[in-house]
Amino acid sequence: MKVSTARRKTGSWWGRHGILYSAAIALIGFETAIWLWWAAMDIGVRLGVWAREGAGMDAYAFIASLHWTQEVFFFSGLVLILLTMFLLLMRSRFALVSYLGAFAADKVDWFLANENPYYQVLLTGQAPVSSYVTLFGQILSIGLVGWLAARGALK
Repeated sequence: MKVSTARRKTGSWWGRHGILYSAAIALIGFETAIWLWWAAMDIGVRLGVWAREGAGMDAYAFIASLHWTQEVFFFSGLVLILLTMFLLLMRSRFALVSYLGAFAADKVDWFLANENPYYQVLLTGQAPVSSYVTLFGQILSIGLVGWLAARGALK
């Protein structure tokens, strides 16, 4: 039985970098879902439709404690992470640039959040672990998208 030349050239139906591409989609997709959840809560609170204790915390007090500069960085990062998912699905190498922008916006948002006393109380006991896991996932995502861009898997 003869294997088709297209399959032989790529190594599999996924392509040469299919597993890495899928891992990048999964990691950045999960991060995008988290950003969308926080945005839904933020907008829901501002519209008055979010349950006060809906996420195991007083969402209204938390959103009221945010400074406008933190909100600007958060929503800028949200736009950039959505753009990153779109560009990654389109296999564009510009996904790396937009993800680096989303990463930077997230780190500024995180830095500003750490100055917020309500945020400190909200994450007591879990902040170090969740922050390090998130940071590791983001660095891994940067590495994956960078690798894919450098190897020509993203055009």
